[in-house]
Amino acid sequence: MTEAAYRFARHEPGVDVLLFGTGDAEHLRANVASLLKRPLPQADREKLAALFGHLTTGVGLDSQQGQRR
Repeated sequence: MTEAAYRFARHEPGVDVLLFGTGDAEHLRANVASLLKRPLPQADREKLAALFGHLTTGVGLDSQQGQRR
């Protein structure tokens, strides 16, 4: 699950920084290995977008669009 999350976020347009923290060297190696892998298959990305896409509405710059003058 963690690997899929990193791979999704790493290759998502508009994501410039992906933060993670760990106190375990092996976890750090596993996290970096996940970031270096290819993007998730298209079908998996579509499924994640269908399940969780609504969570990005109103986040970041999207939440400020209506406030600009």
